[in-house]
Amino acid sequence: MLSRHPGLALAISLLLLRLHAAQVTYIPDGSDLASIRFEQLKPVRSPEAVYEVTYSYRGQPMGSDEYGGTAFTLQVYFQRDELPPVLRQSLAAGRKWNRADTAAWFHVSTWRDTAPARVVDESRSRLCAYSYGYDGEWAQRDPDCTSVVRLHTIAAPTGYIAVRIDAAGEAAAATSAAPPARPAARRP
Repeated sequence: MLSRHPGLALAISLLLLRLHAAQVTYIPDGSDLASIRFEQLKPVRSPEAVYEVTYSYRGQPMGSDEYGGTAFTLQVYFQRDELPPVLRQSLAAGRKWNRADTAAWFHVSTWRDTAPARVVDESRSRLCAYSYGYDGEWAQRDPDCTSVVRLHTIAAPTGYIAVRIDAAGEAAAATSAAPPARPAARRP
C-alpha cells in the first residue's frame, strides 16, 4: 500500500526519525560487545544545548599503547530536542539520576558493517603458472599461456562494528513521567 503512496511513506519515515533520535559511531572489530556499558550523560558547553552520552567497552589493546590497555570509551552527542521531553525537563531542573535509570533512556544496537570490495572471480579467471628462475626472476612456465583476470564486487567486512545509540522516542516518553522500567531482578 505504501508503494502506491510515496508521499505517505516519506511522511511516516520522517515521523519515525523524529521519534527515534539516534547516533551511530564505530568501534574496532574484535571488541567485546557484551561489555558495552552506559557511563554518563552530561551537558556540553556550546551555544546550542547539546548533551554528551558516554559508553565504555573492552577491546583489543592498541599497538601504540605501551601499557596494553583494553578499556575504551565512545561518545555520541544529542541536541536537547532529540532527548525525550521528560528527560529534558529533569535535566533542566537539575535532577540527578543514577546511572541505571539514565541508561534506561537509551538503547544500544550493533552490527558489522560491510563495504564494496573488488576481488578476483576465480571461476571466470585463468592464471598462468609461474616459477622462480635460477636468475632470481619469476618466469612463466608456458610461454603461450595468457592470463585473464576477471573481477567482481562483494560486500566485505570493514574491520569495524557500528554502534547505534537510540534515545527513547517522544511518543513512549510522553506517556510516562519516569524512565522506562527495567526488568525486575529474579531471585534464586
